[in-house]
Amino acid sequence: MKKILFVLTLGLALVLTSCGDQHKAQSLVKDFLNENLENEDCSFKRFSQLTPTAMIDFNRVKSMRQEMNQLPYMKKNIDYNDGTFPDTLMYLRATYQLTTHDGKKEELTQTFYLDKALTRVIAFKEN
Repeated sequence: MKKILFVLTLGLALVLTSCGDQHKAQSLVKDFLNENLENEDCSFKRFSQLTPTAMIDFNRVKSMRQEMNQLPYMKKNIDYNDGTFPDTLMYLRATYQLTTHDGKKEELTQTFYLDKALTRVIAFKEN
């Protein structure tokens, strides 16, 4: 009986922790976009599940940053609060609707790479 109770408690703790991380990651991405979009008029549609990856290296991050610096709706020279490059990144896809300066609506899906502690966006790319 004690083992079953322990397993259930552990499972509940894991579920609550993962929900907290998901919410924290979504908030981080929203804050990043609100700070770095030229036109802050966006509405979020959906987010994917937060997932770890070790497939992104620093050279790929530099390349993504250069590519995203060319987007007309993003501010130039985004400050990524660079620190040490983590071994494992967490990623999350965000789909949102952006209203352009002339009133047109555009739906975008981008993948955001976050540090494992979910304190900063490392890079992002268009899907």
